[in-house]
Amino acid sequence: MHAQVAKHVTQPMRPTLASIASASSVMNAGPALLMVAVDKLMFDLISGGSGGGGVDSVTVSPATNAANYHLKSTGQKIRARLALHASACLGVSAEDAISVAAAVELLHNASLIHDDLQDRDLVRRDQDAVWVKFGDEIAICAGDLLLSAAYGALAKLSHQSAHALPAALSLMHARISAAVRGQCADFSDNASGPVSFDDYQKVAAAKSGALLSLPIELALLVGGENQALTTAREAAEAFAVGYQIFDDLCDVEKDLNRHTQPPIGHPPQQRTMQPMQPMQPMQPMQPKLQLASPLREAKKAPKKILPRAINIVLILEAATPSQFPQTRECATSSAQKIGLETLRLAANASTHLPKNSGQLLQALAMEMHARLLHQRDKAVQ
Repeated sequence: MHAQVAKHVTQPMRPTLASIASASSVMNAGPALLMVAVDKLMFDLISGGSGGGGVDSVTVSPATNAANYHLKSTGQKIRARLALHASACLGVSAEDAISVAAAVELLHNASLIHDDLQDRDLVRRDQDAVWVKFGDEIAICAGDLLLSAAYGALAKLSHQSAHALPAALSLMHARISAAVRGQCADFSDNASGPVSFDDYQKVAAAKSGALLSLPIELALLVGGENQALTTAREAAEAFAVGYQIFDDLCDVEKDLNRHTQPPIGHPPQQRTMQPMQPMQPMQPMQPKLQLASPLREAKKAPKKILPRAINIVLILEAATPSQFPQTRECATSSAQKIGLETLRLAANASTHLPKNSGQLLQALAMEMHARLLHQRDKAVQ
């Protein structure tokens, strides 16, 4: 690993995945040039449909304009970088790496457009969210267009990799399905649904982990390393849960207020997470990834009715006193311990991926672990 991964964090800033990737980058000029090709393919697909160029501006739909508006706001394209890095390690051709990277990045951006609409978040990447600028209906269409374009990108796999296309398409559908189920559980209006740490972990792993594991999983499929798919999923899901915990620690008051006020554009309502039914694509951690004490205790905590809290701190605060005392300070400390532990699991699992294909994911997990440590140490000073 590069030395900058473990460098000391001096500012108590809240990181985004983009800032973590910048601090922990293991990419070089080659993948940076490939990213230009990824961008071109994405814009071509949403503009012309075939990837062979745009169409006359008269025929461009409002959904195309909205999708272009969103993609031009950039971001660091973490999922595309994961795909390009893993593909390079696995000997996947540049042509196929570009197709995979474009597919996962288009999927991610589709989810962002729809997520902003559902959350009624006003801003995305320092500009108006798509639904704010173009309206709800066009935002739905723009997200759908990006989703469709993702399949168009994957269809561009080369003849040499055509054998992997059926499995890749099936895998992409499975991960989208997992993300949708996680989102539905998160947004359920069933106020009687019990919330436990196990429910929380499943939702976080499904909502975020599915589309974080997909870049590496697709690269593994195309690269002929199918036996490593389970490990890639475990590593990405653990990272997703750890990242969500960090995000929750930064957003306790915001999340508490969010569920005591009606969202913009909707009548007053209560929101809760609905416990998810077992999902076929998700499997428990392998025995080598043993959970340490705080995480095991959280998983053992009995379920309790909690109509509004979907933040890990609020969930632990409401847990049975014998497991976690009902104080905000104790719940925050427990959440920090669980987050650190889960990120260590992610980093460890990443090292088991073939040919260093998990190195970038490992770097992300290690950097997030360092930032969470800094947050915890700052709080006790």
